[in-house]
Amino acid sequence: MIPDELGTELIAAGRTLVTAGWVMGRGGNISARVAEVVYITARGAALDGLELTSFVAVDAATGLVLELSLIHISEPTRPY
Repeated sequence: MIPDELGTELIAAGRTLVTAGWVMGRGGNISARVAEVVYITARGAALDGLELTSFVAVDAATGLVLELSLIHISEPTRPY
């Protein structure tokens, strides 16, 4: 799971992006890298409705998903 402080910052950033009108609609992706892990918003997550569980952890070196959250189970898991 994403570290609480980082997650809180990204949640606030997502809300700001939408309310400021800097994105079309509510969708899009935001991410942050901590050492060798990149936290990316999961597919289908609305930027103005993010939660700590809205992020997927990905290995920065390999692109392999380390931790799933809101990824649709019906879709194949693949490196990002």
